[in-house]
Amino acid sequence: DFYADGLLDRLTALPGVARVTRGGLGTRTLTISASRTVLEGHGLTPAALAMAIAAQNIDLPIGTLEGDGAELTVRFTAERDTAAALTTIPVMVLPNGATLTLSDVALIEERFEPPHDRAFVDGAPAIVLDVAKALNADALRVLDGVATLVAEETTHLPASIRVEVVQDVTSIIRDRLVMLVQN
Repeated sequence: DFYADGLLDRLTALPGVARVTRGGLGTRTLTISASRTVLEGHGLTPAALAMAIAAQNIDLPIGTLEGDGAELTVRFTAERDTAAALTTIPVMVLPNGATLTLSDVALIEERFEPPHDRAFVDGAPAIVLDVAKALNADALRVLDGVATLVAEETTHLPASIRVEVVQDVTSIIRDRLVMLVQN
């Protein structure tokens, strides 16, 4: 995700590129689901849980707090912007002195919505960066620039990340140019 953002910036900086749009994973959200029964068992309400989260100075609208028949928007900033980081948020101190954390009372999930926006390459989830050329740019030169950048990127990537051109619409232009030269 972070790597894709940097690659998007590098592609956008190429000569002849008008814009690069990102797709494939949908919008990343964090969802906190809490059963009203579990909350009430600890003397909590969904609103009290939301306030405990807000008390951690977390302020970015990237998730929802869902409960039995209730849904509240939760905002996150700071360093706690992953499901794993949210698990340790203290919700309340119990009478015995132990701290009740968010993971003790809720399920925290990272999702990408809408799910219909998902992309796959060779069966694996993928982030798609769609490169659009500027109106007056040469499509073949833009593709050559993209291909060069992709080749450079792949030389220093871990095996878990692949970068490749998957839809080359300039192949039609190249085929027609070859046909013109041959005739």
